[in-house]
Amino acid sequence: MKKLLSIALLLLFCIGFTACGSTASTSNSNQTASTTSNSNQTKNKIYGQGEEAFMIDSNGKQMYSLKINSVKAVNLSDVTTNNLSVDSMNKEFAEANKNKQIVEVDYTYKNIAKDDEGQLYIDGTTLLVADATGTLGKDPSCYPHGLPQKTPVGMSCNVQGYYGLATVSDKVRISFTSPTYNKTLTYEIPVQ
Repeated sequence: MKKLLSIALLLLFCIGFTACGSTASTSNSNQTASTTSNSNQTKNKIYGQGEEAFMIDSNGKQMYSLKINSVKAVNLSDVTTNNLSVDSMNKEFAEANKNKQIVEVDYTYKNIAKDDEGQLYIDGTTLLVADATGTLGKDPSCYPHGLPQKTPVGMSCNVQGYYGLATVSDKVRISFTSPTYNKTLTYEIPVQ
């Protein structure tokens, strides 16, 4: 009788431990699925005007941020500029892909902790702007009020760059990809 009771108790403990292990395993797999889902949501998120998006390293540390402040349609004849004459801007944009619309993209990037590769620098060759049809605009060589600058840790830079678009658009899609952190930030911004 004692043997039978001992075997029953042992069997009961084994079933109890197996059930606990199964619950923990299920809980861990649910947590992993949730983390993967959150990662995909961040990866596929489309940011709006004024939203600050962060580049995060593999350890989850914020390295720098990018915010699109505004996108405005520009009439070049009304522009005053610090670094190019209106005539040279007109010539540049008239010759480039028969631009139908010029937009000023105002953006701010902030260096939070990126101290590798010198300093943070985001210009028109890395910030891509597409019109409503998805056609990429001509990247700017003219920055009428704020130039991109190498920005050390703890500082930010505000830039206004002109992009030439192939079609007149009421909104643009802006994309920035960081090869260092293997992440793309995407924005959809109305044209004012």
